[in-house]
Amino acid sequence: MKKVRCRSDSKLVIGQVNGDFQAKDTQMHKYYHLTMCLLSCFDEYELKHIFRENNDRANVLAKLASSKKSRQHRTCLLYTSDAADD
Repeated sequence: MKKVRCRSDSKLVIGQVNGDFQAKDTQMHKYYHLTMCLLSCFDEYELKHIFRENNDRANVLAKLASSKKSRQHRTCLLYTSDAADD
């Protein structure tokens, strides 16, 4: 069984994918369909909204992206999670 858990600090995106909000903007509608296509590859998925201040990985990626010039990125971030983590 293929499962994925996604966390996002975008309440709008999570709401759109979960069906709570409509993707009205043209670009968001394209992202919505791409996301649903990708999620269809999994037997089970969970999407959860988290607050930005609790999204350490996104904060690290944002700092990394803003600290280097284009094509100078040579850092690889590896994230692992225990199955018991929520």
